Amino acid sequence: MHLLTKLQVIGLKYHEDIIQKIPRSEVKLIFEAVERATLALFPNKKLIIETCGSYRRGKVSSGDVDVIITTESKYDEVNQIRGMLPAIVEKLKDDGFLVERLGALKYSHTGSNTIFGICKLQDDPSRLFRRLDIKVYPRSQFAFA
Repeated sequence: MHLLTKLQVIGLKYHEDIIQKIPRSEVKLIFEAVERATLALFPNKKLIIETCGSYRRGKVSSGDVDVIITTESKYDEVNQIRGMLPAIVEKLKDDGFLVERLGALKYSHTGSNTIFGICKLQDDPSRLFRRLDIKVYPRSQFAFA
């Protein structure tokens, strides 16, 4: 009998790292990794990609990294973002950047979708594992996300 859920096991595995605050400079590097992967996958889409949460509020450190993505187009906005997040997740996994997903992709009736995960920058072996949330929203919901 398993006493812990899969998410609890993941939480324990990375606990010491993910309880550490993330400096702004590292949040920026994590954001840039997500941004590069996204732009590589969708070079012909005009995208808006931003870091939000504590970083956008100007904090010196963050508990996790929140990245939000939308298209500039308001035309057929739900179809503009359809399939983007699963492709981004697969690319980040293939790149060795996204090491764990914390549950399935979450889809909303409004067309937005979210993934919660654990990532690690590959530029330095001493880097810590970090919590990462990526959210893809229709353009009309972007300001409220």
